[in-house]
Amino acid sequence: MKNMLNILFGNLNIKKQTDYIIVPIKVLYIIYSIPFLMFALLLAARSFGAFGSSKSEKIGIIKKILLHFANIFWSYCLWVVILSILEEKLNIKLRPHLF
Repeated sequence: MKNMLNILFGNLNIKKQTDYIIVPIKVLYIIYSIPFLMFALLLAARSFGAFGSSKSEKIGIIKKILLHFANIFWSYCLWVVILSILEEKLNIKLRPHLF
């Protein structure tokens, strides 16, 4: 799980001037991907580490790109579900241009 977080979000330390621009964008990406991270955490907790990755596993550029696509796609889908449930339960419009 720690390896996945490092791949998705990288380092959040501010060392250069450009990090003042990049780190807030990464924080927005973290907030957007909260549903995906919760889903991945629940899947990892359900398996109790039975399918854990080895420490020596090499993660290439293709796996990184696919992980980002999965994060973006599933976060979008889960946000749509969350907002539609809130709309139904609270009887208010919450659609911030999702459709």
